[in-house]
Amino acid sequence: MQGVAYSSPRSDANVFVLTFGWGAFIYAGMVALYFLARALWSVDDEIGEAVPGEGTALREPKAGA
Repeated sequence: MQGVAYSSPRSDANVFVLTFGWGAFIYAGMVALYFLARALWSVDDEIGEAVPGEGTALREPKAGA
């Protein structure tokens, strides 16, 4: 069976399917890397929220100063 597959003449359809297959494979890998990066390096919204009056928020000058 493999001899038939390897000895058949190549056509434009085979090149198109090969190109489409590699493109889909690469795209799926990039999507997987995107979600992996978000899982490893993203900051949760709950943790990243600033609490008013705490932290390094900009402070207004006092009236008497």
